[in-house]
Amino acid sequence: MKRQNRLGSLAIAIVGLALVSGCSDSGDSNPTGNNTGPVLRAVWRGSEGIGQLLAQKCTPCHTSQNQAGFTVTSHALATQANGPIVPGDSTASRIIKRLQGDPNFGGQMPQGGPFLPHADIDTIKAWIQAGALDN
Repeated sequence: MKRQNRLGSLAIAIVGLALVSGCSDSGDSNPTGNNTGPVLRAVWRGSEGIGQLLAQKCTPCHTSQNQAGFTVTSHALATQANGPIVPGDSTASRIIKRLQGDPNFGGQMPQGGPFLPHADIDTIKAWIQAGALDN
């Protein structure tokens, strides 16, 4: 009986180590292992941050001059009341609904594509759920 308990404990420890070794709190989101480009990080600032991605993909239309529904030119505008991002609630954030192509919110963004990879959308969701900080 003791041997079975030790084997069971050993198996649990091995599984636990395997799970922990695959985890990272670096903010990277690349669950598919597709390394064709920079990995989006769950932060607003930086060359691989969400703010930079939105600047590249969204600001051609979503600027203060031509809002096209909302503005994402700065963290403050993107997260303001009635803005596209609801800090702490990705399911209520219009930006996620548009990026995923929710039919109740119009066509998928960016309009005409290319659309964001699912891994990037998942990273944006995680950042929003964590409070959409200006970090």
